[in-house]
Amino acid sequence: MPFTPDPIAPMKPPPPHDLDQHPCFTPWRDPVSGVLSYVLTHRVGPLQKAWYFMEPSLRGESPLLWFHVAHPPARAWTSAAVRLDPARPDVRHFPHSVAAGNPMLAPGGGTAWLPIADGLYAQSFEGEPEEIFRLPRDLLGGRHLFNLVTDLSLSTDDRRFVLDCHIGNRWLIATVDRHTGEFTPLRWFGNRHHHAVFSRHDPDLFMVNLGHWTDPITGDKFEMNNRIWVMNTQLTRYEPLLPGAWFGRNSWNCHEWWTPEGKIDLCDYKRGVVEADPTTHSSRVIWSRPCTHAQSDSTNRLFAGDVNCYKWNERAPCAVWFFNRETGRDLPIVSAMPPQPLEWRDFRPYHIDPHPSFSEDGRYISYTTTAPGYLTVALAPVAPLVEETAS
Repeated sequence: MPFTPDPIAPMKPPPPHDLDQHPCFTPWRDPVSGVLSYVLTHRVGPLQKAWYFMEPSLRGESPLLWFHVAHPPARAWTSAAVRLDPARPDVRHFPHSVAAGNPMLAPGGGTAWLPIADGLYAQSFEGEPEEIFRLPRDLLGGRHLFNLVTDLSLSTDDRRFVLDCHIGNRWLIATVDRHTGEFTPLRWFGNRHHHAVFSRHDPDLFMVNLGHWTDPITGDKFEMNNRIWVMNTQLTRYEPLLPGAWFGRNSWNCHEWWTPEGKIDLCDYKRGVVEADPTTHSSRVIWSRPCTHAQSDSTNRLFAGDVNCYKWNERAPCAVWFFNRETGRDLPIVSAMPPQPLEWRDFRPYHIDPHPSFSEDGRYISYTTTAPGYLTVALAPVAPLVEETAS
């Protein structure tokens, strides 16, 4: 039976959480900026990290903060959640939720939509997983499914998920009706198409990114040229966001997200955060700090980003920054992240980056941290950051 979603109620502001009294969190201040974060010091596994920055891990009225857990040497990431209410500090790990892509929260935040193996499942904090859909067996044809999706996203009309399935040495762009589980293939590609994410203002429009890839059979390596493309479900549009941007030559555009106004913000590794218009193909720098990943709040006025994720050493310390677009001021949430705990050969496969992300209500920034001497998740309250950068 397909999963039947609950009707979506209007979002109400969630109650404040007194994390100073929470037994699972420990206050921590950056030694340079003095910025306060609350570090999740309760451990479900040896490695804990924030969900990927594309989707909030704290949403709606729900007091649940969702995060990832890994148990090396296994490289699989699973999901867990902790209640932010100090009177009910429950934590639950979902060992069955081996990620086949980055998950997202259903409206309200109490249920997570989890890509697992060849299907998508709805997981509440207390309940068992409910199947939304599974890939048809004849579609796979005996080929290996590397990923069901890169970043799960929902169309703005609340109807469809967009998938970018990596099957064998090909990629399939498809949609899934979240109410019925109906699966609709759109287009096969012979080169890497990933990070497909629906627009926040047009239910048929999504971006999809080209990427470097290695053929799983021959080992041949292929580079991308223009990374960010805009596509629609009618297959009448497939065009580069910035036609002249050649990655690694005259551009370092990467790690992008939709804004509420229908534009696409992205990180240029050398210039900073850039705002691009998918209609006019124009662009401009809005934050001149070169970030690896970044994200804005729902107003697109406040930003959080990480830097030096791919170096993470004393000469180029990994850091997390906050930016107030209205005043043009920024400050570090974490000025120099302590060394990450893995050997370099394992560091990239585990995809350990801070990946700062705003909660849906804009109250917190979640990120991955090594502040306590191991890898875990932290929450930085946003209100003090706004106050500090107000003038």
